[in-house]
Amino acid sequence: MNLSLVSFYSDTLIIDQSQQYDAVFLIDVYRATSTMVVMANSGAKSIKPVDSLNEAFLLRDKDPSVLLCGERDSIKPEGFDYGNDTALFHKVILTNKNCVITTSNGTKALRAFANRSKTFFACSLLNLNTCIEQIQQSQYENILVLCAGNWGKFSLEDYLCSALLISGIQDGINEMNDEIKLALEVGIFYKRNPDHLKAVLKKTDHALKLKEQDKFGDVCFIVENINGFECVPRLGI
Repeated sequence: MNLSLVSFYSDTLIIDQSQQYDAVFLIDVYRATSTMVVMANSGAKSIKPVDSLNEAFLLRDKDPSVLLCGERDSIKPEGFDYGNDTALFHKVILTNKNCVITTSNGTKALRAFANRSKTFFACSLLNLNTCIEQIQQSQYENILVLCAGNWGKFSLEDYLCSALLISGIQDGINEMNDEIKLALEVGIFYKRNPDHLKAVLKKTDHALKLKEQDKFGDVCFIVENINGFECVPRLGI
């Protein structure tokens, strides 16, 4: 298996337009992919990420039953049904609901790679082991691990999630460049030190920003439910 890693997405990232992947695993721990995992666990029939608010509203115009979910700078957009509040979706019944989601970072990164694969999954600390098992049991030859980052900058929680993912699938990787070797060592360290992992996750730049915005409950929910979910949402592109 060939593995590629994007440690954080930005508009200046040069994307190889010729490279195709059997599967892309999007990581946006705080909070897009964590929310997607919980949405799927709560029964969502489909989850479609879109890049813009306008695109979301157009989709609901076509189908009024669609639920609009997401945020801009952590705040629910006017006219949306739900925000991007991970813990809240654990209490919401979404059985057979088609959900559209747009966020500041995760969906933007995903849409940038929309033509690079036909298969996209949401990966988070919440469903990390299940993602590892899916990759191990698959016949994927080329995989991209795509970390969304935070406003075009490196995001520690996304990188730690990717590192733990890589440590879990290391035996199946054909070749490792220095970037993947580093991620592997980081993943091995934090897998052996789960308490330290939780402490670090609560102190990342994005976690502290969410605390200022009164969204720290989602951080705590994610940190306290690592590997607590067994679904791997396939995303509609």
